[in-house]
Amino acid sequence: MKEWTLFRMNDFLGNAGIIGLLKLLNKIDSKAENYKIEDMQVEVRTKLLLETDLTGAYFDTLIDEYEEECIYNRILKKIILLIQEENKQDKNYQKELKALKKDLESNRYKTGYETIKDKLDTSNDLYEELKRLLVLKESDEITECLLQINTLLNHKIIKETFYMKDIAYFIINNFWESKSFLNRNNTKKDMKEVHRAEIEEVLKQYLKAEDKGKNICVECGDEISGKSSISSSFINDFSEDFARKNSNYWNFKPNCFFCPKCLFLYTLIPLGFTKMGQNFLFINANDSLENLIFMNSGKLEVDEQKDNNNYHYLYNQVLQTLNEKNIGRVSNIQVITRSIEENEYRFDIINNYILTLLGECKKELQQLSKYSYIKDTEGYRNIYEEVLLHLLYNQELYRLLNELLCFGLNTKNEYVIHSCKLIYQIEERKKNMINKTNKNYYRVARDGNEYRKSMEINGKDDATVGISYKMLNALKCQDCNQFLDIVIRLSNSLKRNVPKGLIATLNDIEEFKRIGYAFVLGFRGGYYTKDENEQELDGQLLEEKMNQEFKEGGEENE
Repeated sequence: MKEWTLFRMNDFLGNAGIIGLLKLLNKIDSKAENYKIEDMQVEVRTKLLLETDLTGAYFDTLIDEYEEECIYNRILKKIILLIQEENKQDKNYQKELKALKKDLESNRYKTGYETIKDKLDTSNDLYEELKRLLVLKESDEITECLLQINTLLNHKIIKETFYMKDIAYFIINNFWESKSFLNRNNTKKDMKEVHRAEIEEVLKQYLKAEDKGKNICVECGDEISGKSSISSSFINDFSEDFARKNSNYWNFKPNCFFCPKCLFLYTLIPLGFTKMGQNFLFINANDSLENLIFMNSGKLEVDEQKDNNNYHYLYNQVLQTLNEKNIGRVSNIQVITRSIEENEYRFDIINNYILTLLGECKKELQQLSKYSYIKDTEGYRNIYEEVLLHLLYNQELYRLLNELLCFGLNTKNEYVIHSCKLIYQIEERKKNMINKTNKNYYRVARDGNEYRKSMEINGKDDATVGISYKMLNALKCQDCNQFLDIVIRLSNSLKRNVPKGLIATLNDIEEFKRIGYAFVLGFRGGYYTKDENEQELDGQLLEEKMNQEFKEGGEENE
């Protein structure tokens, strides 16, 4: 028997399993001498794995990780509120009691209770108490019954089983199935006993065996025998189902089998992903185990009142890495999202260029993230997420900028123009065209602002909307001649000189878009003439106003 058992980095599922393994080991024993984190692998003392109740530690770690996500957790909180309620004769209170009974009579809870009730050290039956609850009339009797139910629900065995029923069906089921307590044949069996027999004991027997076998595990390359070979089809979206597609799978001889060690590791995948609203997120920074641990070490706090998406979390994690690590050492990062609704994996790649760009645009992105929602005709639109998506997929922001500017023509929301200014700055940083010494676009924006002021002085400010639409349409169609024609006509009308910066757009379509949008932004008020202190004060006043608009919009949406 080897002194150390190795778990090596592999694909994203194997790496998620390693993160889960480290959480499990931290629950079991945090002593450094019992496991080591090397460059691309984790080494665990085999003695620790053999002498530890791995199933118990697995259940405890899962409950610690996902307790707040469970329906059972809400049930426990609800009972406390029902006990504390003074008016127990109210009709709404009786409805709450019925709802409580209905929740606890869910099939998964009833089945779980049947598997453990013989192990309980109490003669009281949970479901008999629930039946009695609805026929009681006196407040004292109802309180006494609720207290009894609360005591039963907080019994260690019941509590663990009910939590694990929720976690199995709403968390683990998204990653693997048909093994252990998720095997349909084991539905009426004790979850802990089943997992101990099918996962833990199989692993321990394999670790003790001197002769592992002649076959090879497809994941880690360790030797396995026919008896210890385990089909990989239990992992969702990983391989074919041998039972259903055996005939057309590798010439009738499927050989995609795991060793018990990889089986154990892959059951830890749910601990490696981070729950986030209706999605699970994993950041696969697979250049080193150190980076992998660091990128997945954050605990996401989800605001249930808002639209939760992975890009806010991803951006914060990436920026943290950029701040604490040398950017030259960070390679490509794979971001994997598991959607509960769509039941599939989504893959995004953030390369070194994107990482550098996110760092360069840190200030603008932080401002966008504070008030990322804009209400348009179809509802609320998350501008921050759209900008991040454009950056991640290396797409130009001009189309988004054009849409927002058109939308801003019919709204008095100052944040729309402010957002457009930030988006323009991000696009220029992306093209390495904007810096502290480059005044070209700044001057064109200033010219646009002067044109707007001239129209206001001449009493033509009502015409700015129509002219803006024409210029934006020319930019959208990349029609340089039409745009220049509009500006020249406007210059003649206002008796002003044509901005010199526009001459540079005649032979360069990319320069035309940059200069053109800078002019329109200035024309719509996205230009500041104040010094830094005044700009900071003005920014605070604008933020207060935006904050008020955001609150009012949220109340209206509710």
